[in-house]
Formats: sequence, structure tokens, C-alpha cells
Amino acid sequence: MPNRFTWIASTLLVAMIAIEAINGRLWLNDLRVYWEASGHFLHGEAVYGSSFGLDSGFYKYAPIGLIFFSPLVLLPFPVASVVFALLIAAAIVIEIHAADRLVRRQALVGAPFSEAVLYLTLLITAVHFHRELHLGNVNMLLLLALLVGIDRSMKGMGNSAGALFGLAMLMKPHFVVLLPLLLLHRKWREVSAASITIAVGILLPVLLMGWRSGVALHGEWLHAMVAHNASVFYTGSGSKMATDTLYSVLWQVSGGLLPATNAVAGLVLAVVALAFFFVDRRMTRAIGEQRSFICS
Repeated sequence: MPNRFTWIASTLLVAMIAIEAINGRLWLNDLRVYWEASGHFLHGEAVYGSSFGLDSGFYKYAPIGLIFFSPLVLLPFPVASVVFALLIAAAIVIEIHAADRLVRRQALVGAPFSEAVLYLTLLITAVHFHRELHLGNVNMLLLLALLVGIDRSMKGMGNSAGALFGLAMLMKPHFVVLLPLLLLHRKWREVSAASITIAVGILLPVLLMGWRSGVALHGEWLHAMVAHNASVFYTGSGSKMATDTLYSVLWQVSGGLLPATNAVAGLVLAVVALAFFFVDRRMTRAIGEQRSFICS
């Protein structure tokens, strides 16, 4: 039975969506990218390298994502926007509950349930949730997949957990940073299931489109990711961008002396990964394998 927080949070989020729609601001520009790109995919038109909606609206996710979003193409975009916004709102409410359970069970062992914590979480993160509802990104859905995956992994359901991790990695490949963590904690079933999910997600569009077209589409995806990764330093016009990324911060701190290349981005990532490894090993010795996995 949903508790009082579930009803109140759901009402607030639905009201937020309604106000956006009434004011003509339920734009969901990111969803428009997925929606239009999926439409192009279904009609055999170019997907990568074309902007959808805004000038910056390039589709840069895996081809399998086009299949996931294809059902929304059957709906007019205004209707698809409302449906997707409601999915995001539902994900937000579920995530707050899931995160609370994980923290109490793994980090704050024995801490009693407090509905006030849920309200405080909603209050602190409200501006970010509003942004996600306004943009219509997949972030909240991927976060839900990861939280449920972690919960299932803690319960010993490694196969379904790995499938969810693999799905997140397919949609946003930077989540492959989870693989070293899974390997460090000997989550072999999760790694295997994630690898199989990624393989299936890559092969399915190839099987549907044919070998030549499928491989070509994945090549375009790789090119789109390389181009997008360069934007952690610059926009296409050469101005600064993405000030909330570690790469951009380092670039600005160095006064622009740090080479803005993918090689440097990879080096920074390697240093961060190495530091994470030592922190994880230290936490494992201090609080144990299971709790370290979630607290890392």
C-alpha cells in the first residue's frame, strides 16, 4: 500500500507536469531527439549526424535505444511528451524509496524508516527533478535501472541485476566504470549478465536491419560518441562548455594549457579509476565486502 509520501510526491510531480503543459513549456527537447530519431530509424532515414529540434539535438545513444523509443513514435509528440513525463515522475518517486531502503540497509544499518527523510530528499533534489521533467532525458529511467540493479545484486539476484547494469551501459557507455567495481567485488554473475545484455543490444539492430546496414549504423554511433566526448571541453564553435565535468574544470584551472583531447580525457579517467580502486579496497577492509560494494 503506497504511503503518504508516495501520494503527495506523485501529486506534486503530476501538478508540475500539468503546469508545464498549461504554460506551453512541456518541451521535453531531449525526448524530441529520441522521438524524431526513432521516426527516422523506422523510415530508413539518417539518425546520427542530424540535429532534431534544437541545433544541439543530436542522437548519440546506441541503435538499440531507437527500438526502445519506437513505440512513442506511434503517438503525436504532445501525447508522447505527457506519457514520458509521467514515466519520469513515477521513476522519481520509486527511486527516492529505493535509495532510502538501500542506504538504511547497507550504509546506516539499523536506522529506522523516517518519512521526513523522504520529504527532505524530494526538497533537496526538486530542482534537478524539475530539470529532468522539463528536458525529458533518460537519466531518471537509467538511475532507476541502476538502483533496482544494485538492490537485486544485494539480494543475490545477479542475473537480473547484471541485465539492468548492461542496459544502462548500452544507453550511456560511461557506465562501464561499474565493471571494475563489479569485478573487484567478484560479482561474476552480474558481469556475465551485463556482457550478454550488451552483446544482445548490439546484435539485435544488426539482425533487424541486416549485417551491412546494422554495422554501418553502429559505426555512426561510435563516431557520434567520439564527437560528443570532445564537447567535454568545447562546443563546436570552440567556446568553453560542460563546466560541470571534471575534464572541463581541469582545463579551466590550467588556463587552457591542458590539451583538450580524448587521450587526456582517458588519462584523467584512468587516474580517477586508480584512486577509486584504493578507496574501495580500504573501505572493504574497514566495513566488509557487501557494505563496501554499495557504499563505494
